[in-house]
This record gives sequence, C-alpha cells and structure tokens, in this order.
Amino acid sequence: MKHILPFLFLSLAAPAIAAVGDDFDFTYEGQTLTYTVISEADKTVATKAGNSSGAGNSISGELILPSMVEYNGDEYELTTISTYAFVYSKEMANVVIPNSVTSIEAGAFGYCTGLTTLTIPDSMVTIGDYAFSNCSKLVTVVMGNSVQSIGDYGFFECEVLRRVEISDLAAWCGISFVNMFSNPMFYAEHIYLDGEEIIDLVVPDTVTAIGKNAFIYGVALKSVVIPESVTSIDYGAFCYCNYITSVKLPSALTYLGDFVFYECNRLVDINLPSTIRAIGASTFANCHSLTEIDIPDSVTSLGEQSFYGCFYLRSIKLPESVTEIAKSSFAYCHSLKDVKLPSSLTSLSDFLFNNCDALEEITLPGSVTSIGLATFGYCSALKSIVIPGAVTSLGDGAFINCSALASITSEATTPPVCGKQAFDNVDKAGCTLYVPEGSLEAYKSAAIWKDFLNVEAAGIKDIMADEAGKDIYSLNGQLIKRNASRSDLQSLTPGLYIIEGRMIMVK
Repeated sequence: MKHILPFLFLSLAAPAIAAVGDDFDFTYEGQTLTYTVISEADKTVATKAGNSSGAGNSISGELILPSMVEYNGDEYELTTISTYAFVYSKEMANVVIPNSVTSIEAGAFGYCTGLTTLTIPDSMVTIGDYAFSNCSKLVTVVMGNSVQSIGDYGFFECEVLRRVEISDLAAWCGISFVNMFSNPMFYAEHIYLDGEEIIDLVVPDTVTAIGKNAFIYGVALKSVVIPESVTSIDYGAFCYCNYITSVKLPSALTYLGDFVFYECNRLVDINLPSTIRAIGASTFANCHSLTEIDIPDSVTSLGEQSFYGCFYLRSIKLPESVTEIAKSSFAYCHSLKDVKLPSSLTSLSDFLFNNCDALEEITLPGSVTSIGLATFGYCSALKSIVIPGAVTSLGDGAFINCSALASITSEATTPPVCGKQAFDNVDKAGCTLYVPEGSLEAYKSAAIWKDFLNVEAAGIKDIMADEAGKDIYSLNGQLIKRNASRSDLQSLTPGLYIIEGRMIMVK
C-alpha cells in the first residue's frame, strides 16, 4: 500500500519591496531622521516633508545629513531636502549638506533661527521659495558652483547676513534669482571670491549673460568691467550698488534690463554701445551723479522712469530712432537744461519732465498729438513753450506750477482739449498766449484757454519767430539756412519747411 505524504506549505517571509512614497527611519552620526523614497529605480530619497505648521524632522544642535542611507538592505542616495523638511527647527545650530543633494525645496529651513553659517554644496542645482527665510541669525552663506536658480524670497528676512562666499564668479553670474530677496546679497551686501572681497569686478569672458539681481546691494563694488562675450544684463543686476563710479559695457550688448543700475548714485558717466535696442524701466533711475549720457541711434524706446531722479543730468539728446518714451522717464532731473527730442514722437507721456525745475526751454516735435498728465508739471524755470499744431489734448496738470511761463504759442487751429489744472499756477495775467490767425475767438471761449487774459493772434511767420537761431531745411532735407535770424525767417518764400524736426508752413 502506497502512502501519500501530505505537502507541507511553508510560508516563507519574502523581503519587503520599497515603494515610492515609503517613509522610513535611518540613523546617522547618532541622529535618527525620517526619509521618503522618491525613486525606487534610481534609488533616491528625500528627507521627509513637513508643512507650514510643522517640520518633517525637528532638529536641535548640529544636523549632519548622509549622502547615502539604507532601507530594506538597499542603499539609497539623498538628493532632495523636501518642502518644510526642517522648518521651525529653532535649536538647529549648524547643517552639513552632502554633495549628493541637488534640490532644497520650499521652506525647507525656514525659521531655523539658530543657524549662523550655511554651506551649499557644489551638487546643488535649485533652491526653492522661502528655503531659508527668517533665518534671523544667519551671517555667512557659502554658495556652491552648480546652483542655477533660487526661488521667491529664498533668503527673506535674513537680516544679519554679512558675507556671501563664492569660488566661481561665472557660475554666480548665471544664477537666476527670482526676486531681490532670493539673493543673499540683498542683506549681506558683501561678496567674496576665494576669500577676497570683490571691489573691482571683472566679469570672466566665459560669461554671456548676467542674471537678475546678480550683484544687488554690492556696496563694496567700485568699478565694473564686462567682457565682450556678454550680450545681456538682466533685471536689477547692479541695483543699489551705490559706490560704483565706472562701468565698462561690451560693444555687443543688446539687452539692458529694467533696474540694472538703479540707485547707482555715484555713477558719473557711462557709454552705451550702439547695439542696445532699448533702455528698460528705471535702468538709470536715481543715478544722482550721472551728468550726461549719449543715447545711441540703435535705441527705439525708453522704459518707464528710465532716468528718473538723475539729479545732476544736464543734457540729453535722443536720436531719431526713438519712437517711444515711457512715463516719468526724466522726472525729477533737477539739473536738466538741454533736451533734444526726436521728430518721430507722437505723444509726450505722463510726468515725462515733471519737476525738471532747471528746464527753461524745450522744442516739441511737430509730430506730437498729445501731452500727458503733468508732463511738464512743476517745471518752474520753463519760460516759453510752443505747442505743435497736431496737438489735440493736454492732460491734467500738463503745465501745472510752471510759474515762469511768459509765453505760450499754440499752433493748433482748434484749441486742444485741456484736462483739469492743465495750467494751474501759471500767471495767466502776465503770460501771453499766441494762437493762429482765425482761431482767436475759439481760444477765448475754450475751457481753460479762456482764462488767459493776454491772447494774441499770430500769423505763421510770427510763430516762426520763436524759431530764431535754428537751422532751416527744405522738405527733402536740404539745408537752407544755418542758425537763422528773425529776418531770415521773415524773408522765407511761401512753402513748407523743416525746423528742429517740425514741419512749418509759410503762407
């Protein structure tokens, strides 16, 4: 008889297989932290994430992170410090980040108020929003050579920062600082290359672009030399560097961003290359010591407040290529006396020359059709103005507080529509308003214009008398008379002429 032996079903314990998202503990240098698997295939992990109210791991004393950890018998590489990983670890005195970490996510070390020194390894590529915000005792940041971007408010409220150390200047120039608080220099104000503070900055010729806010608040910088390889200088690159006195720009530069030299208030002069196409918003605003600047004829536009508050800027000549000048571009240029506007302008923007209180005269091109809000407001030295015949409107306060105005000539046969307070605090009893023949009654009955007590009809030759001392050209550009006298103007034969970019008819 055959005996059939029963099968024994043994339950053998198979090893657990790690999955993405698994949390596990690992002890290193006597410190146990929780980690999260982020890729089983690549064998990579992150420190456990927290949230805005609490950390993934709370730390006191020194934090030493390992480059490799073990889980279920396998080794995993630490590549990421997760969102809010160590937030509010107020007793953390120091952190050692291994050269395996490539990313620090948002808020990872926020409010670590005991942290005084931070070293970012060369492996690091991205640092997230608010990553080190409110580290209120952080004094020194040593930046790795591979960082490409630092997010919004990366070092916000790190108010005792005093030193940024780098070993690769070209790499630093390439970092994308999302805003000014992303850059530790906003508070530190001093940057050191291989232990030496940078005073005379010479950008390496391997650099092709200087990134946003790269040297913001670099108060030790005195001179800047930018090599021919650079074609772009981005937003705020040198803003608040208020001890810079000289800058050498490359001849191939095509882009000069907004706020690049904002409040470089010891910068005396700068040569703009003929390759620049535009001057950005507030690019030279509050450069108080800038006395003159030549705008190359490659430039087609000036951004808002581009030269705002350049207190000692005496003259500006804008080439014919410029077709747009944004609002407040020359506001508060208190020393500005000599301005040449291009003949292609069709409008004078709001506050364009507001508070230019040394400006005594200016010639408006005949192509202008509108004068904006407070464009010449508070130009208290302005003695006379000729408003071209194409102008149809004056904005609110266009000439408010132009208290020295003694003569206004309007060439428009139909009185331009005036906004409220267009000529407030202009002496309407002492200032003479000259208007075209046949338009006298229209001006005397038009709102605001009718407030002038001395209104005189002037023939076209009378109006042209204000152009004495200017060159006269025919319509085809042929010079007829240089530095024409009043008698030269009065003796012109009937026809069309160009004077200072304005077309004038002699009948």
